[in-house]
Amino acid sequence: MNLIFLETPRPAGPHGSCGCSEVYQSSNHMAVINAIRDATGVRVYALPATPDKVRAGWEALQRGEDLTPPKYYLGVEFEEELEMIKANPI
Repeated sequence: MNLIFLETPRPAGPHGSCGCSEVYQSSNHMAVINAIRDATGVRVYALPATPDKVRAGWEALQRGEDLTPPKYYLGVEFEEELEMIKANPI
């Protein structure tokens, strides 16, 4: 993985910067997800947290099903991706 840093100074911002508020704008959903978990015992893993998803989780919880979080994928399974990289080095 190669990281390429691209600087685009912004003359209107302090020290030539901008775009610092995204962190604060993007974390509000976690407060809602945690509140749902505290109130119902159901963790919603796929946003948006709709009433249907909460209800499905609640019903699964009432049936005694395991609510262990799902395994997350970024496209293909991580181990398969590592094997492909090993087999095809750049």
